[in-house]
Amino acid sequence: MEASVKESCARKPRFNFEGGGGVGTDLTATIKELLEELLYESSTTTAGQLIDTEARQMSIAQLNPVLRILRSVSGKPLKSAVEDHPIDDIRTIKTLYNYSYDSGMHLIRMLEPPGPNSEAIVGVLTSPPTKENEGVIEARRRILNDLEKAVCVEEKELIDALFNPWNAPHLHWRETNDAIDKILLTHFHIESDRDLWGECDRYLIAKTDEFMSKIAPLRREQRLHTAAYVHLRALEFLHSLQFQITTNRTIRNDKTIGNVQMDFSRICDSLPPVQGVVIQGHNPFMSLDEVLAFSTENAGEIARLVSRATGFVYNRRDILTGKDAIRARYALEVYLASINLPSNDNPKPIAVVHVVAAFCSVLHQRKLKSKPMKSRRYGSKITSPQKQLDAFIEGKVTHLASTAWFIYSERTLWYTQAMLGRLGMASSHKPLQTAQARFLKEAYASLDHVQIRALIDSYRSCMVKAAEEFVVLHGKHGTQYDWVHGLRRE
Repeated sequence: MEASVKESCARKPRFNFEGGGGVGTDLTATIKELLEELLYESSTTTAGQLIDTEARQMSIAQLNPVLRILRSVSGKPLKSAVEDHPIDDIRTIKTLYNYSYDSGMHLIRMLEPPGPNSEAIVGVLTSPPTKENEGVIEARRRILNDLEKAVCVEEKELIDALFNPWNAPHLHWRETNDAIDKILLTHFHIESDRDLWGECDRYLIAKTDEFMSKIAPLRREQRLHTAAYVHLRALEFLHSLQFQITTNRTIRNDKTIGNVQMDFSRICDSLPPVQGVVIQGHNPFMSLDEVLAFSTENAGEIARLVSRATGFVYNRRDILTGKDAIRARYALEVYLASINLPSNDNPKPIAVVHVVAAFCSVLHQRKLKSKPMKSRRYGSKITSPQKQLDAFIEGKVTHLASTAWFIYSERTLWYTQAMLGRLGMASSHKPLQTAQARFLKEAYASLDHVQIRALIDSYRSCMVKAAEEFVVLHGKHGTQYDWVHGLRRE
């Protein structure tokens, strides 16, 4: 009689975020106690009735995939089953275990810190929802919802400030480079001081390395629920940084682009002056809304220039009758977004060279058919960047996958620089971007949101000071030019 009463009384779970323990003095627990709760829940009904009379004891080894990811993000050992931990740490372990048990251990692999599969993982996490990836995206959303219950309102607002909107980390990075460029472009000319730009990049790389050595080692967030929460919020950005570091911002199996002398005069001669300035190939005068009409009006000459720049035959009808004009317009849009344009300071940032470069990017991709690395299990069946771009244009998906975004944006950048004869400048700038990516990866991987914010601000101040020092070192502090937002990366 006594046994049946015990069986019919369900235990209230201690280690669920939505309620239970953690009240009064019950502030710690052990992994052993968690294993007992997991065993009980797997062998009884929600009413407490025994359904598995042969249930075996669980061991800490069964938690290893979850403990591995938590060790890597927090630095905590998490080796002993009998060591006391804050109860929210135990709840975090249970939450990740239950979701990985329900979704399969492949889920944990998708949520691990950056590594050799970062390109494939960022493709899954940033692609529009598909049959293949919707389970992972939904599981991460539900884990975040559970973890969020342990984060106080004030702290959540501070974390939100780092990650809202979704591309906020990229915006913070661009703001830092905008601050640097504003100083440099006020005192150095983009053409006549060309030799100094590479030297400046090397100077800023040295200052970045010096900054990183001073802040190392970074403390890590020790509260597992907060560490896991920030980690899952930062996951796309961390993987995109790792991708940039390992590839040095290159596209796999790509064709090398070299400087090519271009004559834009046939188009420019037909353009009226803008604010008294005679338009040349590099002069910005156009908004995104004007690109399609401009492309139609100048289709023949654009096709000729694209053929010369790419080495592939390109025809006027490809612009007038196909989808290429719209594709080029979107290639241009993602390229401009990558350098924070248009802006209030530069509302019409598009020059003839940019339009031609965007068409080059579209044709280059179609001829080379570059495909990013993909996850076999969760990757979208639409792997071709052009098909991904078309699906976005046609409204079949809500946003463009980040890997396609990168390919079209980066190629538009490189063709722009090649046709302006500035590939050397662009090449010297890539190592600086990689050095910055290493810094940002270290900062965000600490998962301490207070520290991350402080490091971003401190690094920006350090780089602004370094840029000012470089100007003085070269006796250019008395020279003044009108700063144009985005000019260095046009």
